[in-house]
Amino acid sequence: MAEKKSIIPGFEVLIIIVFFASFLIWAVPKCAATQTEYEKKAKEKEKPEETPTDKTIDSIAANLIAAPGSIGEKIDSAKQIIKDKLKQAPTIVAPSRSILYITIDNLKLRTEPKLEADVLATLSLFDEVYFMNEVTEFKQEISLGYEIANEPWVKVQTKKGKDGWVYGAGVHYYKKKRSGVMD
Repeated sequence: MAEKKSIIPGFEVLIIIVFFASFLIWAVPKCAATQTEYEKKAKEKEKPEETPTDKTIDSIAANLIAAPGSIGEKIDSAKQIIKDKLKQAPTIVAPSRSILYITIDNLKLRTEPKLEADVLATLSLFDEVYFMNEVTEFKQEISLGYEIANEPWVKVQTKKGKDGWVYGAGVHYYKKKRSGVMD
């Protein structure tokens, strides 16, 4: 007896293919739009912004050329323009620095990124330090007791204002005690 082949497995495969094709048709334009948005944001960040000083200089130059009277009057006019522009200038807030937490108790803050460098301070577990946006290009392998870490050195500043280098395994963005360290 010849058995009849069922059409259902072929139909299921067809449904799956249609589903994935629909998903691709939906997802590709979304990804392209998101990528375009990111590219626009990146270009905006690259553009140098005109500072209030630049605007002030342009304004003073235009007013000095057009201002009637003597040089003294022009200088007084320029001083007044500068005062007015500085009052209107937005307050520029310095970017905040990233905070790192000490993850190894008694971590040494050193003058240079090496174990032989002089110790500036000893940092306690969970102390806050500011990341100074400098990391060594090299990594150093150091035994922490129960583990061997291979990390770069990181430049930080303490809350008291001391700048120095700490071993990268001893700092983290979150308060946590590093495991594998001998007490």
